[in-house]
Amino acid sequence: MLVPVCHSLRGKVIEIELSENARVEELRHALKRQTDIEVENQVLMCEWEPERGLDGRKTISAYGLPRKDAQVVFLYDKSWFKGDAAAADSDVGIPPTVDAVLPSQEQSLSSSSLAANPDGDPMQAAIISFAARFAFWKATAEAYSLAGAARSNFSEEMAKQLRMQRRAASLARASLHKYFSAVGETLQGLEEELSSAKEDLSGRFNDASFAQSLKDLEETPLHPTHCAAARVTAGTRLVIFVRNVDMVHGRLQDCHKLQATLVAQVTECRGLYAELEHGVQEEIGVGSSGEEDMISKAEALVTTIRRYLRDVDERKREFAEALEQLQARIAESPGGSVNGELMDRLQQQFSEGKDAFATLALRDASSAAGFGECRAGKEAMTLAVIRRLQRVAALQGKLLHRKKKWDALLEVSRYERKRLFGDLETVLRLPETYRAWCSEVHRRSHYFRALVAQAEAVSSSAQEWVDSEQERRVDFLSQHERLLPDSLRRLLEDGGAAAARPPRVEVDISNRPRLLPDIHLPDAALPADFPPPPAPLGALPAA
Repeated sequence: MLVPVCHSLRGKVIEIELSENARVEELRHALKRQTDIEVENQVLMCEWEPERGLDGRKTISAYGLPRKDAQVVFLYDKSWFKGDAAAADSDVGIPPTVDAVLPSQEQSLSSSSLAANPDGDPMQAAIISFAARFAFWKATAEAYSLAGAARSNFSEEMAKQLRMQRRAASLARASLHKYFSAVGETLQGLEEELSSAKEDLSGRFNDASFAQSLKDLEETPLHPTHCAAARVTAGTRLVIFVRNVDMVHGRLQDCHKLQATLVAQVTECRGLYAELEHGVQEEIGVGSSGEEDMISKAEALVTTIRRYLRDVDERKREFAEALEQLQARIAESPGGSVNGELMDRLQQQFSEGKDAFATLALRDASSAAGFGECRAGKEAMTLAVIRRLQRVAALQGKLLHRKKKWDALLEVSRYERKRLFGDLETVLRLPETYRAWCSEVHRRSHYFRALVAQAEAVSSSAQEWVDSEQERRVDFLSQHERLLPDSLRRLLEDGGAAAARPPRVEVDISNRPRLLPDIHLPDAALPADFPPPPAPLGALPAA
């Protein structure tokens, strides 16, 4: 597959042929052979992904190459980002000057039948002289046309390169904007941390709420069962879990200090961000208009050079037609006389051709001047791209430095806020947590008691059924034993009756959980969504 890569400084697109599974590293080595830019100095950026460069370990296809649209990969050299980048690459793809190689009159006649003056009538000699002059003018026009065509082709190519250079500069600006946005997101994260800290300290952890929470700790007694299980004095308060109340007050002061530190840091970051924003916005917004002006001027010059070329080609065609007519006249009457009327027409044609020939030099001079302006525009655009890349690289360096520093600051801020405020949250939520814990213990105990009650009810019902069955069997044997067969009676006399009794039903509830103390709360203390105990099982049917 062909991978289009644009040399950002020259504006020239290079097509590199690679296999479908080729890696970016292979592309770099291929560019090294064609551009002489060292692999370690190459920066490859996709026009459709300005936020990152190409990773040498990935495949080309991972970046959506080859693409179906006109977007390409741009090649930058790290040396361009330095202060001496203008001398780093002297070959920026500017074509040489083009001058017309004008023939002499002898050269224009050397390959034609008009080179020698034939003997004959003076009028015939005059016609030959006219033809020779038109041959010279035609050859001169051809020389101007060749030079003009070369200038037109070079100018069109330079206009295309200017557009590619502008796209390279736009990609650099887009990459700068991505860096700037990433720094803005980090600053926004710091501001959110500050806002959260302020909200916590003005809400849950303000002085009144904090004092009330500590008061709740001092006024909330432990449940008697909990006191017994924990072997502490009855009536012990929750505050015993806070081993150092002064440390809690100190932690609150640490939270206020963290807020003050965040305020100072965010204020400083905002100032630095404003400075960076000014430089980034100036770089993104101001430079594009100048690049557009250069491209528009180059395209206008290309149109002008084409118009001059059309004028020269038109004169060349006129000279060629006049010369062809004169040569035909000479061939028709090699030695005859020529009337005065014909000579007048030839004189008029010669005068018009002379005036047209005089404009050729002016057209060529204008074409050369326009071509020179195109070359100057290409040099100016190249210098502008170099300077832009240097400014963008400097700004990106500052942005990257701020991003790393602020990312570390954000990570530390989040950790400290989570640690300090988390500790306070744990302490101040002790009453709520303890009440929820007691409710959960009560819920489990209540549910277990309900299960025990159901098990005991089932066991009692089953035992009643067993006792009733035993009585009915004993009564049956006492009444009808004499009617039983001898074999069955002997079996009963040998102990079979005892074996034939119904089994005894027992329900084992000895594995009662002991993970939580048995806390009994009044029903009024239960939450609204407290689950009801399971309904008891119905009585077993009679046998």
